[in-house]
Amino acid sequence: MAVKAEDVAARLLAEFPHALRSGQLVTYFQPEIELSSGRVVAAESLARWEHPELGTLAPALFTPLATRLGLMTELTQLILQLSLRQQRSWARAGWDIPVSVNIGPDCVADPDFPAVIADFLRREQVPGPKLTLEVSEQTRTVAVSSSFFAQLAEFGVGVALDDFGTGFASLESLG
Repeated sequence: MAVKAEDVAARLLAEFPHALRSGQLVTYFQPEIELSSGRVVAAESLARWEHPELGTLAPALFTPLATRLGLMTELTQLILQLSLRQQRSWARAGWDIPVSVNIGPDCVADPDFPAVIADFLRREQVPGPKLTLEVSEQTRTVAVSSSFFAQLAEFGVGVALDDFGTGFASLESLG
């Protein structure tokens, strides 16, 4: 008997809250390599759902569920914490590799989110410059607190525009 896509989607929707809170959401890391030396100079955190029956699921399958359920901020915070924990572990092993983490519009629109980041940095003992937040260019459609980016800069946290040029932005729009 064939499994219908609607059945799988309904199942994942029902199971996502438990997955988020039970350790099924994990981070994989995509290295950034300096071509001239071959050294790993940074790593981007990639969220994955290690589903007990369906295997490893990509974010395209579960981030819409997180959004629909109002859990995107909780998902982002989990991935941020796991990423900082991994960065600390690498640093203690002698690999001082900065990490980047994608954050969505909900986080950027939350004026309290920089304080959450500061708390995670302090708790995980990671210096701010070892973290870059990747913000989707679609985020420019949400209201951002005037102090949001200033607070991140105070902590030394970098901000990068993710998927630049694939939607609203272009080099002309930066000028």
